[in-house]
Order: sequence, then C-alpha cells, then structure tokens
Amino acid sequence: MKKKEEKNIKKRCKRDEEIIEIIENTGMESKKSNIKLFLIIGGVIVIITLIVGLLFYFNRLKKEDVIRRELEAINEKMEVDEKIKSKGELKIVEEAVKKYYVDYFAYKKIVNETRTDALANLLTPKYLNDNRKKLANTKKKFNEQKKLFDENIDKMIEMFSEDKILSYLDKSKISKKDYNFYKELMIADGDKETLNNIKKFKESNEEKFKYLEELIDVMSKEASSWYIKDDKLYIDTDYTLKKYNELRTRIYNLDKSTEV
Repeated sequence: MKKKEEKNIKKRCKRDEEIIEIIENTGMESKKSNIKLFLIIGGVIVIITLIVGLLFYFNRLKKEDVIRRELEAINEKMEVDEKIKSKGELKIVEEAVKKYYVDYFAYKKIVNETRTDALANLLTPKYLNDNRKKLANTKKKFNEQKKLFDENIDKMIEMFSEDKILSYLDKSKISKKDYNFYKELMIADGDKETLNNIKKFKESNEEKFKYLEELIDVMSKEASSWYIKDDKLYIDTDYTLKKYNELRTRIYNLDKSTEV
C-alpha cells in the first residue's frame, strides 16, 4: 500500500512539473510575443515620425523659398510687390521684409531727387534765363532740397543698423526659428560695403553742393556775361565760361563710383 501511494505521489509530481513547464513556456512565448509587438509598434512610430518630420522640413523649405524669391525680386527690380505671398507662420516675416524695403526705397527716392547733380540738372538755359534776377532764391530753394537730402540719406544709413532692421519684426509674435530666419535674410555680408559707399556718397554730395552754390553765385554775379539763344547758353567772358565749365565738371565727375 505504501509503495502504491509513493508511486501515485511521483506521478502527481511529474504531472505538476509538466504543468509548470507548460505554464512557464507559455509565459516565455507571451513575453517574446509582447516584445516583438512592441518593437514593431516602435518601428512604425519611428518611421511615421521620420515621415512627418521630413514633410514638415520640406514644407518649411518651400515656405522659406517663397520669401527668398520675393527678396531676390526686390533686389533685382529695386521695387516692392507689396502683395504677401507667404502663408502661416512666415507671413509675418515677409510682411516685415517688405515693409523695411518700402521705407528704404522711399528714402532712396528722395535722396536721388535731391542729390546735387539732380539739382544741377534743373539749371537748364531756360531756367537760368527765367530766374536771371532771382538766382539767390534758387540757392535758397536748393538749400532746402539739400536739407531733405541730408535727412533721408541719414535715414538710409540708419536702416543698416541691426536694431533698426530688427525693429520691423515683433519678436513676441513669432518663433525663435522664424526670427533667426528673418535675421539671416536681412543682415547680409555685403551690407558693410554698401553702407560705406552710402557714407562716401554723402560726403561726396556735400562737396558737390558747395560747387553748386558757387556755380549759382557765379551765374548771378556775372549775369551780364551770358545770354540764352535757341535754348542754348552762351557765355561771353573767359572767366565766367571757365568757372562754369569747371564747376559743372566737378559736380558731375566727383566720386561717381560712390553713388547709391
């Protein structure tokens, strides 16, 4: 009887061991299956993230390219198409770029209209004849134009300062990435050379203007030595002719390379 019981106990133990082994194997298979599923899901998430990231990256480049092309057109044509082509977060950047250049070109237009050689071009034979007795008033008028020139060329010079450039963009309304993109567009390596040329042109214009004032004084004081015929200027005295030609040449030829 005792042997029979021992035999039954051994059978139960063996059966229990088999059951435990089956459970352990099942658990291992389940763990392997879960790990495999996790890796698959993780891989899918990584791929989706990469695809979304690439789509966002190329979409961003496309949006940036719109503004780059607009800026190239501005530099080529020296005028601004004020229609905003960008959408989304870069719209504010394009608006700032174009507002900057609208102001810059407005200052430049006045500078070109009031520069010394432009004023000298107003001294046509007809103008001189019509204002023969009022050339002092012409000098006063030209000085007012010179004041406009100085004010606007100083504004042009100020436009090259980083603070002024960045003032066109409200930093609080855009991301750091957009802000840096604006800086990349607007602060160029060649700006320093351009700024130096503008400053030289201002100095050159100052010197030219002195010659213009002297020219007006000569024509006013020597009014009896010149006359107009068939819309042409004729000068009788050698002194007046020499001074007129000398001053005109100085006005037009002085540092042309520095013109804006």
